[in-house]
Amino acid sequence: MRFLLIHPANEVLRHAAERKGVAPGEYRRKVEESLRILAQLRDQKHFNIDVRFYVEEGEPLFRLMFINDQLCLVSYYVFGEGDGSQLPQMYVQRFQDRRDTDSFYHPLKVYFDKIWNRAARWDYKVPVQ
Repeated sequence: MRFLLIHPANEVLRHAAERKGVAPGEYRRKVEESLRILAQLRDQKHFNIDVRFYVEEGEPLFRLMFINDQLCLVSYYVFGEGDGSQLPQMYVQRFQDRRDTDSFYHPLKVYFDKIWNRAARWDYKVPVQ
């Protein structure tokens, strides 16, 4: 599984906390806790997890997670409004017996790979530097 995430020190999280009316470091703390869990799954359970951080300017628009080159989980970011669990999620499956360009999986994968290749690798240490 590949996760393309926002860096916990990104100012977007501080601004989102202000909009939500919570402590300035609250969203950073939540992101770092999620990263701890991912690191434990990778190191202790030997899950195949790869995490990178966005390097693009501004707020990322979509959350995309690809699983086994067959499934893409898609949702979107609304910073400062809940934890994201209230947002809709879309499952996009890659066709086995058709051309890749026959589904939305293809452009989402191309978009993700483009951002992924520019993203910063994570060393699985928390707190994140």
